[in-house]
Amino acid sequence: MKPFETFLIPGEFALRFILKFLQIDVAIIDPALFVVFAGFLSWLIWMAIIRGIWAITLRIFGFEQRRY
Repeated sequence: MKPFETFLIPGEFALRFILKFLQIDVAIIDPALFVVFAGFLSWLIWMAIIRGIWAITLRIFGFEQRRY
């Protein structure tokens, strides 16, 4: 498995779930378009994960924002 394929796993899972929810068969979507949509969803998911890890890291080291 290539690193790019590993990157796409969460997006493919999410896209299949969304298509299943909308009752759209995956086979009717062009494979290239499927990869583009899965890539976009993967990018969103990975950015959310990285942002969460970054926030936890800042909190651990005491750099969290204080809200008064």
